[in-house]
Amino acid sequence: MADELNWLPEHLRESYAEAMVKKAVWEAESYQYAVQTRVAREGSRFYPFMTPIMDETVDTAMEVLSTWQRYDVNKPVQILLQSPGGIILSGFGFYDFLLDFAMRTPLIVEAGGYCASMAATVLQAGTTRAARANSRIMLHQASTFTQAKSTTSVAQMRDQIEELEALQRHLEEILVARAHSLTLERLQSETLKKDWWIPAPLALELGIIDRIFAPGERFVP
Repeated sequence: MADELNWLPEHLRESYAEAMVKKAVWEAESYQYAVQTRVAREGSRFYPFMTPIMDETVDTAMEVLSTWQRYDVNKPVQILLQSPGGIILSGFGFYDFLLDFAMRTPLIVEAGGYCASMAATVLQAGTTRAARANSRIMLHQASTFTQAKSTTSVAQMRDQIEELEALQRHLEEILVARAHSLTLERLQSETLKKDWWIPAPLALELGIIDRIFAPGERFVP
């Protein structure tokens, strides 16, 4: 989400980010009710995750998915993941949850029209990682947004940079772990100074996804 705010004047970024969070929370709460109503009525196991990745949206998804797993641990679940990314640590929490979820319940994670930044990492948690023919996956260097404050010391800034570098290394390890044709060297080269937009056929070739869905194809109702 940090990169999305670069176009704003610095003094407006904090209030704009707060408004985005409030909007996402409202949408998550409304969507949670709609999804829970649908699963109770239809037994659906299809979850569209189409928001930025942050604590509020991740909490909603985890609650719904946990409910589905309690209903039927063996019935597959499919997540449509169309997201610009978001907060790295929230994404790691979601990724770990999905890894554990997939140990007991078959999990298909499908990249939507775009699956960017931290969302591309979350995609890797699926038992099956999929995309559509026109999907795009975007990888780039980890970034953070912090308001400049006079109380921020040089030592604190160094600590933040070191932590960000450690997070970047961990993200890279996750991305190349299952990508049979994507080396760490290529990932670092492609994302060093730019966003790397990867079309679905190339993502399949690199091993970032396992398959490309045909039109009308879906694993679960």
